[in-house]
Amino acid sequence: MGELIEKYVAVGVQYNIKEQELSEAATRRNLKRMKDYFEWAYEQYSYGFPVKFVAFPEYAANGYHASNMREAVKAVESIPGPITEEISSWAKEYDCFIAFGMGEKLPEYPKVAFDSAVIIDDKGEICLVYRKTNPWLPDEFWPSPHDLKDSWDFEKYPLFPVAKTRIGNLGAYICNDGMTPEPCRQVAFNGAEIMYHPELLMDPWVMPPIEYFELQTRWNSVVNMCYHVAVNGAWTPNIAPPYGSMGGSMITDYEGRLLSACPKAAVEVYCMSIIDVKAVRDYRMTMPTHNGLNSFKGDLYDYYKRPVMYPSHPEIAEDPDWDALKSREAVKKAMKRFWEDYYKDAVW
Repeated sequence: MGELIEKYVAVGVQYNIKEQELSEAATRRNLKRMKDYFEWAYEQYSYGFPVKFVAFPEYAANGYHASNMREAVKAVESIPGPITEEISSWAKEYDCFIAFGMGEKLPEYPKVAFDSAVIIDDKGEICLVYRKTNPWLPDEFWPSPHDLKDSWDFEKYPLFPVAKTRIGNLGAYICNDGMTPEPCRQVAFNGAEIMYHPELLMDPWVMPPIEYFELQTRWNSVVNMCYHVAVNGAWTPNIAPPYGSMGGSMITDYEGRLLSACPKAAVEVYCMSIIDVKAVRDYRMTMPTHNGLNSFKGDLYDYYKRPVMYPSHPEIAEDPDWDALKSREAVKKAMKRFWEDYYKDAVW
């Protein structure tokens, strides 16, 4: 592992996949373009502290999923596989950690695609793979590990991994995971102090007055006392209709400060800041107030034990025609079940 690098530069690449198809050929073309942006980022910010962490958005490597699961699996790849082998060569050549999102296939579930975040270390080794636990329902129709929990190998595929590296303890959670407090919280309690948070968050949730992306990122930085390198895509609606994504990528510190931020606009740009690992560790270990990890009284809360919670849908793993329409019906049933139970004693 080597000695800790206390201060280094992190860069978020607000990136837009230009490909209009999901295929191996499109993935290869996109990886060439990603490499250009990686090398430009490395060159631009290498004038002081070493550039040690460069991050791309959700699905940056091989594109957003298609109309149904049968189409989606055409572009996904295994980890390790051709995508990670290519990006590993960049990491090794430039002595730099690289984080990116991709569609992944697992041998245990060959008929479905997973939304995964990958971090490759500066020796070219895969040090972390996280699989999204909260897809953007109902339109993100691919499975969560929660859907497959009865057959999931939790030892082989840990839900909330943390990589303890020479640039700090790294964790990840993806896009809609940020709309509930638990994923980032769990990763923080597992040891992470620098969060990689890739997004493909659409309008209107980036733009004023809602600004969910900035709100969730800064607040998760505060309550979990950690850095965030939060990277969103950027495209106008004609690229992937009907959705548009207005960027807003950012790097925040452990008190929620915006250290660097990209425009909330469909433009490809960088955000960059210095990460100080010793500073976040000192803050966590000496700050008596607002110490959201030390002061957590988890034994007081039992909401996760409610008898009616969001159900798993294991049938996704065997249905190549599973799509957003089927997902919408599943969500509609789950919502009816939950809210009828929730309000059963309310006065109307």
